[in-house]
Amino acid sequence: MLILRLIAGVGAALFFSTGAAILSTAYPERVGTLLGIYNAAFGLGSGIGLAWSITYVFLGWKLSTLLLSIVGIPVALIVFFIQGGYMHRLRIRFSRDAVVIGIATSGFWGAYYATGNLLPTYAVSRGLPLYVSSLLTSIMLFSSIFGGLSGRIIDAIRNRVLLIVVLTIVGTVPLIFIPTLNIAAIIIAGGLMGFTNELALTAAYALVARHENPALSLATLNALNMVIGMWLSVVFTETMVVSYSLPWILMIVVSLPLLPLLRLARVT
Repeated sequence: MLILRLIAGVGAALFFSTGAAILSTAYPERVGTLLGIYNAAFGLGSGIGLAWSITYVFLGWKLSTLLLSIVGIPVALIVFFIQGGYMHRLRIRFSRDAVVIGIATSGFWGAYYATGNLLPTYAVSRGLPLYVSSLLTSIMLFSSIFGGLSGRIIDAIRNRVLLIVVLTIVGTVPLIFIPTLNIAAIIIAGGLMGFTNELALTAAYALVARHENPALSLATLNALNMVIGMWLSVVFTETMVVSYSLPWILMIVVSLPLLPLLRLARVT
């Protein structure tokens, strides 16, 4: 199971960077819009994947997993009919801007990842019902879909670096209200986090996709987000034992100080 999970992860990573590169090179004038839809489709698929667990009840886990694998085969074959601008041989050349933007946005990515995974645990530990905590996670997921579908904003705004900064601030600062356990405040904070994170990352992808090797640049940015940002989940778990407010303060503190690195990027 672990080996197959590893293979699935490698496949997902390869698909993301090459698929996004095809879209960005085939339609450079609408890169923000299309990459936003691309990311929104991922969020929608994640939501459908959550519902897929219903088949386990009726078919059992073996048959359900086999059926899911079979569905993937015709989907994979569709790739052979896609024509895009990313069909020529490219040099293996890393983008300095992809490294800078990847590090600068890793805090925000990590905050979203930690919040999405650990908010239900946090809510239950504070005495909220399980169905409420699940609802909060779903709100984050579906708000991220709307964030992706708003990618046209990226094409309309000239300074994408400034857009990333503003979205990061708007998405993280409201997290400070989650410890109040006010349901409305948590819904607003989670919804803003999902929407702004998806839109900010789409703007970051649109920036690095301009590189001569967009697939490698997108992969570099995504890898740095994960390698650096995933550790915020560990920090969240450890600090939650000490204080119920400290994890959310750290989400904000870690996300904002990295933003000045965007000034080192040679894109706008």
